[in-house]
Amino acid sequence: MKGEMFMARMANDSLETLRNIPLNSIIPSLWPGAHPASDGGRITQWRFPDGLKVNVLADNQGFVAWTHRVNGQRVNAQGPSQGHGALDLVMAVEGGTFQTALHRLVEGSPSLTTRNAAPLQPTLQDAAAFQLPPRDFNPEANWRQVRRYLVEERGLPLWLVREVYETHQVYAGWGHRAGGFLIFPCRPWDQQTVRPHGPEPTGAILRWAQPGTPPPDKYFGQTHPTAKGSRKDAGWWQIGQGRQCVIATEAPIDALTVYAGLHALRFAHHVTIVAGGGQGGFTARQWTGFPTVVVATDRDAAGDGFDTTIRSQVTREQTVLRLQPPAGYKDWNEAWRQDASTMMKTLQGGIQPALTPRRDRDAGLER
Repeated sequence: MKGEMFMARMANDSLETLRNIPLNSIIPSLWPGAHPASDGGRITQWRFPDGLKVNVLADNQGFVAWTHRVNGQRVNAQGPSQGHGALDLVMAVEGGTFQTALHRLVEGSPSLTTRNAAPLQPTLQDAAAFQLPPRDFNPEANWRQVRRYLVEERGLPLWLVREVYETHQVYAGWGHRAGGFLIFPCRPWDQQTVRPHGPEPTGAILRWAQPGTPPPDKYFGQTHPTAKGSRKDAGWWQIGQGRQCVIATEAPIDALTVYAGLHALRFAHHVTIVAGGGQGGFTARQWTGFPTVVVATDRDAAGDGFDTTIRSQVTREQTVLRLQPPAGYKDWNEAWRQDASTMMKTLQGGIQPALTPRRDRDAGLER
């Protein structure tokens, strides 16, 4: 009994340690793409690549987070709009539950815990917190929704959309909360599995596939939210199996667009393409084993912020190249639909250096 009481006390001490981490220290550690600004007062405002703003209060524990305003009030579409401590902060920045925030802190910043605190090991109960949003139970209606949005509206090739649909990498959601969204399951693709469609999902990226924006009771009106309980550090959306380079995109539709272009150029079999799903969605695990990482995120400040984050995660032996959509277009799918010829030229010019062995690239620079 005494041993159990001691372990419980140590676990509580560990939680208290995590809660007391100074927020101005944890933010650059977990999210390198965030940048601080100060108005000269005692509040530090952190600006994240995806548009989120977090004001850390003078005590370095309280915060206010928001993505937009409603009637003058700050509203955070990703999670809580205010809170206290590192656990609340992770839920505000990345969404999810207390358990997913705990995983993120323990795995993302172990050096910030004290040596006297008992380690907080993830449990099976924590891992089971995520559940895939329900799918439309009518196969014909499900496929019709996927095809209408991805093929008819987004202009992606029918063969490619059919392929990812049949391999369970996308489906139409169902129910009061998930209905109207397409669901893109995220998986730990670096793990071996006997499952025919990849490892067990650890999260999901959603995309609103109806006109306008979703009502407030559907993921707070977000058009591309992350499913509740998703662990962004545990899994991601992926297509392709090539090992010459890995390409980072912000969303599954970007990944599908780039893959379609590379397939037409006959380069697709050389690459793997991952989609991060926004802030916190890129981890060092995604780049392991690839000699070259191509950052093909959007042509905007957020895309540049993700580039900074990814460069902080690779090793010295890896090469990182930045590949932006053509000038005048924010993302790859917009360019694909409006000017496919220019998009293909940009993609070809950017991917060829990535597929050139590093020694040959270096030799070319020396000449």
